[in-house]
Amino acid sequence: DLAAARHWLDRAEQVRPDYPKIAATRALLAVREGDTAAALEAIDHAHRLAPDDVEIAVNYGAILIQRERFADARRVLQTALRASPSHTEAIYNLALADDLAGRADRAAYGYGRFLALASHADPQRARVQQRLELLMGANVPAAPAPVSTAGATTASANDSERGSAVAAPSPESREGTHP
Repeated sequence: DLAAARHWLDRAEQVRPDYPKIAATRALLAVREGDTAAALEAIDHAHRLAPDDVEIAVNYGAILIQRERFADARRVLQTALRASPSHTEAIYNLALADDLAGRADRAAYGYGRFLALASHADPQRARVQQRLELLMGANVPAAPAPVSTAGATTASANDSERGSAVAAPSPESREGTHP
């Protein structure tokens, strides 16, 4: 019940108004309700309260992606990855931001990194595998949806299981490509 969740968040905020997880939870609630403007405001507040919190940064990046602020998402997610280099949700969302910004080289590298580090049971794995294969083959339809640390995509997409992993070269290693 979203109304009950909002009620408990209001009560918690009265007790601890500067606790970043309250603002972060409020942001996730706003996303669930489809209000990405309110979500962005809440997650920005949470991020200012806890700039080193990787979970908050990953959710901030996901919301920035939804708002089509790909460069801002890239900046936030890169900072999160400096603190936690193997955080698969941050890696995935960074690759997605690059993909949606039209940077197929960076996106392919990020998706390849995600596949190398993610659990074989990760629900995003099949979608990422499929997307990477498309990027590597030049048939490039729409990118998948961002994920939050809550583990759910913020938009639905059709999943299909595919076979082996495809590795992508680092965009920095390709001649003539600039990060």
